[in-house]
Amino acid sequence: DDLIKMLQGTNKGVGFRMESATIDSLQNLLMIKPKVVHLSCHGEFDRVEDNYYLAFESQKVMGMMEKLSMSRLKSKDILQNSLWSELV
Repeated sequence: DDLIKMLQGTNKGVGFRMESATIDSLQNLLMIKPKVVHLSCHGEFDRVEDNYYLAFESQKVMGMMEKLSMSRLKSKDILQNSLWSELV
């Protein structure tokens, strides 16, 4: 509540959205072209695929994880027409 009040006091167009972290919800969010996206999720290095990934909730099986590799995240499959500047 304090954070929301502080942000509202800046007189800037600030939005806050909290929902289940699925790949579809990330794609839907990126379609509205926000200036900043802060993700809070788990991830790890997959030694078999030799790639880092973020862990999202599975859209197919409740309670299971779906891996989103960094290469897929950077691809047009996820970013579509978003204005993407950098991954931090």
